[in-house]
Amino acid sequence: MVTALGIHLHFQTLEQTLRERHPELAERVRFHDSEGLMLLKVLLSGTQSVGLAFVRMGHSIVWGLMDPVLNSEPSLWPLNTPNDVLVDALHAHASAHLAGEALSSPWRWNESEPSEMTELADLLDVRGVSVRRVVAGNGYFAYGPRHAPKLAVFDAGEGAFLKAEFAEAFVRVSLKPTLGWLVDVHIPRWGGWGRVDLAWCLRSASSPTPGVPRADVSVEELADLLCKGPEAWDTEPPWTPPEPAAQTSQRRG
Repeated sequence: MVTALGIHLHFQTLEQTLRERHPELAERVRFHDSEGLMLLKVLLSGTQSVGLAFVRMGHSIVWGLMDPVLNSEPSLWPLNTPNDVLVDALHAHASAHLAGEALSSPWRWNESEPSEMTELADLLDVRGVSVRRVVAGNGYFAYGPRHAPKLAVFDAGEGAFLKAEFAEAFVRVSLKPTLGWLVDVHIPRWGGWGRVDLAWCLRSASSPTPGVPRADVSVEELADLLCKGPEAWDTEPPWTPPEPAAQTSQRRG
């Protein structure tokens, strides 16, 4: 069992690590331990700060990084997340606020390492596409109402995915270990989901299996195709996609 003293020492270690890895923020770092609340924070301006704390989500306790932006979604991380990742996430959020800039990638997607999925998210975002969710190395995220968020935990073995909203469609891009890239699309007038025939759209060739091997298509090609819109997507009839495996959530995030 983890004791209060053990948690206190862990936060002290995080504080020291944050000061050592990011000395430019050292004067702004504070460790708050009062009335059962432990919080490592970086002061911004006035009463605002970016903070890292243990957060209870249902029956689970996770690391939560709280941003001062009103109604912003918390950045959630597993309890076994390395200290370096936690303090670097805190640094990334604080630095973005202090510089008056957007949060840098991959942190803006709640990820600690660049990946094909964060690269795709960046390419779509710069073209004005609203990227709603990226799940790659970190399978933890919050969903539901901002005042009562719930925790979803996705198994990395299921692959990575991205959700994006276009003017005419809602898209889910998946990267599966065995199938490669898959794109599912929901268009309101259909009343259901359809799967984009990527092999045909990209190579004008049919494939006996769904998806396209990751080695056969670049992230840039995929982004180009998606940004052409539904008229350029050869899509199979609407269907109901299976729910991805989730340890904690019983619904899609």
